[in-house]
Amino acid sequence: MKLLLSPVRSDDAVTYHREGERLIIEVNGQRDTFDFTGASDGVFHDFTSDTLPFVPIESASCDSGSLTVVVISPYGPEPARTAFETDDAFREAFEAWSVQRSTREVEI
Repeated sequence: MKLLLSPVRSDDAVTYHREGERLIIEVNGQRDTFDFTGASDGVFHDFTSDTLPFVPIESASCDSGSLTVVVISPYGPEPARTAFETDDAFREAFEAWSVQRSTREVEI
């Protein structure tokens, strides 16, 4: 299963885990499971959850058994340099934040 992480500025905490063909999503401590077992080829939209405050899945597609799920990837505010922070420490924090603002593909 591939996740395409689509960056969104948000303070929400969202995590993704996989168990077989099921995607387990946790949003701010609330958890739900989305089961893609036996998904036919095509594109899927309009995911719902009675548990999560919002569903971070934008879409999913299955092609010959290969599943790709487009999900949001929240990132926090731009790092602010503190008075006692070294140049290297700030540069590292800023670079880590910048990576989160890029669309990325991960295999889970």
